[in-house]
Amino acid sequence: MSISSFFLFNVDFNTPFKKRTMGYRGRFAPTPSGALHLGSLFSALISFLDAKIHDGEWLIRIDDLDKLRARDEFIPTYVDLLADIGLCSDGPIVKQSERLDLYTKHMHILAKQKLLFYCDCSRQSWAKYSIYPGYCRQNTVHQFEDARPIRIQTPNRIIKIDDRWQPLLEQNLAVNVGDFIVCRRDGFFSYHFGTVVDDADQGITHIVRGVDLLPSTPRQLFLHQCFNHKSIPTAHHPILVNSDFSKLSKSAASKALTTQNIGCAVEICLNIIGLHPPTTEKSPESQIHWAIQQTKRYGLSACLEQAILPTAENWNK
Repeated sequence: MSISSFFLFNVDFNTPFKKRTMGYRGRFAPTPSGALHLGSLFSALISFLDAKIHDGEWLIRIDDLDKLRARDEFIPTYVDLLADIGLCSDGPIVKQSERLDLYTKHMHILAKQKLLFYCDCSRQSWAKYSIYPGYCRQNTVHQFEDARPIRIQTPNRIIKIDDRWQPLLEQNLAVNVGDFIVCRRDGFFSYHFGTVVDDADQGITHIVRGVDLLPSTPRQLFLHQCFNHKSIPTAHHPILVNSDFSKLSKSAASKALTTQNIGCAVEICLNIIGLHPPTTEKSPESQIHWAIQQTKRYGLSACLEQAILPTAENWNK
């Protein structure tokens, strides 16, 4: 497997950025289902740079709600390796698995609004439909006792995502997505639900993440609206892909980063976004510090517009 493409997804880097008076607090929230790899490092670096060029805070959060995938032994490969290159969290590192009481409290908020219902349907029972058709909407959740999936009723209206780096996205959840699951049969809260609760609770003001998550962003905005949260500006950056255009990911057996190759990986990521550290900047930490100064001067958008492909054809071999 080799890295031979840089997936742009119609990125629009000309959208101006407006600072919010309340300041900037961003985050990087990986799922520790495997070791840190080049794609994850790229996302961490973009979000870190965007926070630091706006004199903001940058937090690390461990999205480990799915215990079937998340493994504690991989957490140090993120936290320690990122710290080694200067990407340190500006606050306590939060684990989602330690915040279940907070999620339960927010589930009760949705239940009081009569938005939740138990779903007894198998996937096969609605296989002829492209989205879940709402068969079980009458099973309104009053008390959380049954070990059954819980869905939330979606509104029949357009939700707009005015992303900083992507074209305007308009989506009708009732038509395009359907009533989606917020708590699984095994009791695990869904990714979208946990992310929304955590972002609001941690005071996140700006979200920077991969463009592959853009299509699900209307679901998260809808949940924010249900909780009367302020909307959080998003910026969805390009993702690294393999030669077959599949996402560079842990599930695709992407090469793990270590203390031995993290320096090369940092240089590759900086090169991708059009930043070429001088030879005088030898350590990854100094190269990232140099990158912050350059992006403060020219803007991250301008640097991304100069993106070039990395010379890493054999990275995953």
